[in-house]
Amino acid sequence: MSKVTIETISVDSSLVSFMTYHKISKMLYVTFKNGTLYLYNNVDRATFEEVRDAESIGKALHSKIFGVFKYEKV
Repeated sequence: MSKVTIETISVDSSLVSFMTYHKISKMLYVTFKNGTLYLYNNVDRATFEEVRDAESIGKALHSKIFGVFKYEKV
């Protein structure tokens, strides 16, 4: 049986449309409502899960991801 290494979720947020997390490379892709896509590097699984499960994805991204992890616009 193969293990799931990539998780993509549709997000109920005024800021974000989708998030994709790659478990092996620890890369988090965030697609914003305006269509821009950013890649955040070295995001650990626990941090991704905290953001994914947060009541407010936008607030969680601001406190846990933005300014914490290196990123690039894709």
